[in-house]
Order: sequence, then C-alpha cells, then structure tokens
Amino acid sequence: MAEEPKKIDQTKELAMLMEAFNEFNKASIQLEEKYAIIEDEAKKLRGELHEKNLELSKLSNLLESVLYNSNSCVVAVDLNFIVLVKNPVADKLIDDIGEEAFFEMLRAYGKPGVFDNEVNGLTFRLSVGILDNIEQKGFVYVINDITHLKNLEMERQRDEKLKLMG
Repeated sequence: MAEEPKKIDQTKELAMLMEAFNEFNKASIQLEEKYAIIEDEAKKLRGELHEKNLELSKLSNLLESVLYNSNSCVVAVDLNFIVLVKNPVADKLIDDIGEEAFFEMLRAYGKPGVFDNEVNGLTFRLSVGILDNIEQKGFVYVINDITHLKNLEMERQRDEKLKLMG
C-alpha cells in the first residue's frame, strides 16, 4: 500500500502539468493574437508613413521647382550667414557683384522688412523674412535688381521738371 500515495501524487502532478500546459497554450494563443494585431497596425503605419513620405517628396519637388525657376535671387542663411539654400539667380548675383559685397549686403539687413541697397552702381530691393523652423534659425532674402526701374523713375522725374520749367 505504500505505492498508493505515489499514484495520487503522480496523478496530481500530471493534472498540474496539464493545467500548466493549458494555461501556456491560452497565453500562447493570446500572444499570437496580440502579435497579429501589432503586425497589422505596423503594416498600416508603414503604409501611412509611405504616403506621408510621398507627400513630402512632392512638396519638396514643388518648392525646389519654385526656388530654381524664380527670376528673383533667393537665399536662406543661418544666424551666422552661412548659406543653407540658394537658387541659380543668387549664384549669378554673387558672380556679378562679388561674394564679399553680396554678404555685406545681407548682413546689413538682418531683420525683417523691405530695403533698397546700392552696390557697385546697381540698386537692389531686398525682402527679408525670418527663417524659423525646428532645426534652424536665420533669414530668407528675396533680392531683385531694380536699377532699371530706378533709372526710369529718375528719367520721369527729370521730364516732369523740364515740363514745369517750360
């Protein structure tokens, strides 16, 4: 009769193992279900990220097209006047008036507004805005050569004076 208690203990142990195995299976099934939900959510998020990246790419291409096809000189600089972005018209203006004169002009107008400035006999109108995004602070300059317009205005004024004089 000494072996009876062992059979009961073995039966209890077997029942406990079966219960533990069943709990493990339940937990495993729950984990698989949660993993499937997470996989679906990750797939959805990857799709949304892809869509946002496409939108950003389109917007970036649009802005680049506007910048590079502008007839105005466009330059963005940081607070140390290091160029962050510029268009081909800016390169031409730098070549025409010289790099030193160009950056002197920018530094002279380091605040928002519209300013006229003369360099080497040419008159420029500068529209200055603040560049303030998460990563960078600085200024955006839109510069136009208004020398011809200024000369026309001077001619008009001279003609008016002559008319008044008779």
